[in-house]
Parts: sequence; C-alpha cells; structure tokens
Amino acid sequence: MSKLLPIWENLPIYFKQNLVDKLDFRSRQNLSACSKSERDLVDSCPISIHSLYIEQEDQEGFHLKISFSKNGTVLKFNCNNHDRGVSALYRLLSHRKTKIIFFDIYCEPEFSTSLDDFLSKFLEKRTAESSKLHVQHFSWNSGIPAEDTILRLLEQLNPNFLYWIRLNFVDIWSEEEKSDVVKKIVETEQWNRVGKIHLYDCKVDAYFKKFLHVDSLKICVEKLTEALLLEVIEVTRTRDPPPGSQFVISASEEIKLDTLTSVFTDFHNKRVPNAKNSDFANKRIQMSRYYNMGESNRSNDFQYNRDGLNSLVSSKKQFCTTVPNSNIPQTLECFVGRPEMVLFWDADKPTRKSFIDVNSLVEEASRIFSKPAESVYISNSCLHRLSIGMKEATKKNYEGFESICKINQKVVSETWQYYFLTVAKWLMHFEEFQKLDDEVKKRGFQLKILESAWHIWATLDRHSATAAYRRNNPNAPKSQILSRRGVLVDLKKVHFDSTWLSDYPAREIAYSIKLKLHTTRT
Repeated sequence: MSKLLPIWENLPIYFKQNLVDKLDFRSRQNLSACSKSERDLVDSCPISIHSLYIEQEDQEGFHLKISFSKNGTVLKFNCNNHDRGVSALYRLLSHRKTKIIFFDIYCEPEFSTSLDDFLSKFLEKRTAESSKLHVQHFSWNSGIPAEDTILRLLEQLNPNFLYWIRLNFVDIWSEEEKSDVVKKIVETEQWNRVGKIHLYDCKVDAYFKKFLHVDSLKICVEKLTEALLLEVIEVTRTRDPPPGSQFVISASEEIKLDTLTSVFTDFHNKRVPNAKNSDFANKRIQMSRYYNMGESNRSNDFQYNRDGLNSLVSSKKQFCTTVPNSNIPQTLECFVGRPEMVLFWDADKPTRKSFIDVNSLVEEASRIFSKPAESVYISNSCLHRLSIGMKEATKKNYEGFESICKINQKVVSETWQYYFLTVAKWLMHFEEFQKLDDEVKKRGFQLKILESAWHIWATLDRHSATAAYRRNNPNAPKSQILSRRGVLVDLKKVHFDSTWLSDYPAREIAYSIKLKLHTTRT
C-alpha cells in the first residue's frame, strides 16, 4: 500500500510561509484569490519593495508604481478611486516586517488637494496600527500639504530604519508657511535620527542648528555668514564623521570671497586642535602662513615628487607588472561604444519617436526670399531700416494677449513657425541681404543665415517683449512672461507636456524643465 502524499491544507504553516516568500507579486495575488485562508496566509508574509511611487502628473488620477527587490517586477496601478487605492496600499504595507527602500511621493501643485485626501484616508486606516513602516529613503516632491499630512506620514515611519529624508516643496508658498511646516518636522524623532537630509526651497537661517546632526546635509539659507560657516565646520570636525560625510549650503545672496577666506583663516589659526590631530593641525597652520606670504614668494618654493608612488614612477623603478602597448579601453563608454547619456539604454526596447516636419517652413521662407520686402522705406541708415522692419514684422501682435496654461507640441511648433517666418521677413529689410548674388542665393546661403540667426533673434525678442509688458503693466506678477509676441505665460500656473520630448515621466525631468523656465524668467 503506497503512502499518501500530504495535501496543501495539511502542510505546516512555516513551510507555506517560506514558499509564499519565494513567490512574485502576481503569484501571491493568484494564491490570495483562492480562499480566505490563503489570503490570510499571503498577508502574513512580508514583501521586500525596492521603490514605491505615489504620483499624479495630470487629470488621470493617482498612480501607484511598485518595484520589487527580489525579481525586479514593476507594477503600476491606476487609483482614480481613492478608496480602492487606499485599500490596495494598506494591504501591500500591512505586514509589520515589509521593507521599502525608496518611498517617493510626487504631485503637481494643482493636484495637491487630491493628494491630501488620498494620504489622509490612508493614515486614518493605519491609525489602529502599532507598528511603523520600514522605509529607508523618504522623498516628498509636492506642495505643502494641508492639516500636517506630511507630519503624520513621517510619524508613521520607523526612526530606527529611516536614513534619508528629502523634502522639495515645488509649488509657490511663502517662506513663513514653509518654515511653519519645517519647524514641526524638525521636532520629530524621525528627523532627529536620520543620517541624510536634503531640504530645498526653504530658508533655515533661524533654526539651522537642527540640521547639524546628520552625515550628509543640503540646506538653503538667506545669507551665508561667517558665524554660520564656522559653527557648521566646527560641528563637523568635532563629531569625527565617517569617510564620505559632506555638507552643502546654498545662499540666496552672493557669497563673497573675503567671507570664505576669513572663515577658513580663523578656523586654521584660532581653533585649538585635539591631541590626536595635532600633527594635522600644525600642517594646516603652516599652510595658512604660507598662503599669507603673498604671490611673490610661492612661485619657486614648492616641492614636488614628495609622494612615494610618484617618486617610484618618476625614478622609473619597476614596482609592479606592466603590460606594454595595452589596448584596454579607458572608459566604459569606449568599451560599450555608446555615450554616457545612453549607456544603459536598451536598444531592443520599443520607443516612440516624435517627428516634426519643417519642410513647409523652409518652403515658405524660400518664397519670402524670392519676393521683395512687404514695405519699402527709404533710409540711409541700415539700423534704421532694420528697426522699421522689426516693427513691421511684429505689428500684428500688439492688439492683445493670448494666455496659455499648457505647453505641448502644438504650442512649441507654432512658436518655431512664428519666429522662423518673422525673422525671414525681417531679413528682407536688410538691403545688403537682398543684394546677394544669384549664385549665392542658389546655394542656399540665405537659408543658412536664417537657420543660424532665427533662434538668437527669438531669445532677444522674448526678453524685449517681456520687459515691455512689465513696463506697461507694473502690477503684473513677476512670473508672467511672453513666450512670443502676443502669447502670455504664467510660470507658476503653466503645465509643460513632455510626452512628445522624452519617454521619461515628467516627475524625472521636472527639475530640468523648471530650471530652464526659471532661467528664462530671470
């Protein structure tokens, strides 16, 4: 008589949990759908999550993007229904041993109210939970939430596991409102026990000492003073930080070289060194005195080849085996045959490319060049003719302003078309441009001049139009600019659609886009 094999229901619970621990997320979901007992079994097993993203970039609603550590599976859920999304997130993080390496929240400023509602429901559902979430890196890229949502969320994180807090309040709030929220955050246990803090767009002059306990620090101050710098350097030195520790301080006002020189001179000369660091301190003071001697005494008094390795190399001693005429690639880019920007790009992955046909623009510009200027003014001054030509080319756009709230491929293409053809008409008022030989025209030199000059002309025209608009409207917000004649853009309210430019989500390229807009505005 053959021995009966054990069935699933009779297997030990520890064996089942070990088996579930090796399943991917989809297999867990399939097993969980079998029965209530299997669902309880799956919920009793922790999940290792590499990254958890909660993001909303458009009107489509929130998305949960989850990347698992063990097999690299990436799942994305649409959470238009907040209740279903909260339930899914709660079940995912229900086990007290579930670990998350990166927990990233991103939301455009106009959807911050929806984010508050989503997170508030999730936090209410976790009110009865006594365990904390095991999150190692927490990142907030959104506006300042209402009702201290971010404060309640931080308190749900395990301070013994949390290492990095990154806060970036991307929308436009006053410094007082930002400071009120940050002052509450810095009093939490999670904040005081992390090893890495990055805080953007918030001045912390009044309470910067709250940030000096970490190994890696990035903060922003209104004015970088000698006292502040000295205290940061002194705290960093006395804490005996581990290798790789660093601090970065950015200031709103320009940092003068005299301030830095006086700070480091004071630090070298006035600080009493510890006994174990006395030799290093003496060398530091000698270097400070040598620096104060002046330029004339430094040129011929510096000693070279003091390093042991360099001495061996300079004396041509054979200290290691060398391979003559080695063809080893100098960099990984040379070895792979790709530039750094596409080093890890998968060539087999399908991509969607956007093509913009500009043949019609070139044909229209050629037609403009083949005809005389629309208006002819007799003037002996070349600059006068060009000034009149610029007024003629832009006079149709002085009647009013069109305000746009979304910049997409259509808006960008229309801007290109406007400036390309406007500059072509403007060049026709340049008498020497019309006197070019027919042979030169046939070779396309006119188009080459246009292709080289139109984008420079466009940049200058945008700045000129924006300056004229602000002079005529002194009460207008400083965030309003003219992207071209007759088109008004508010940098605080405009949304940039980047889907036609890159396959990367807007969250990952938002910094570059905002930096470019900020540069244009200033």
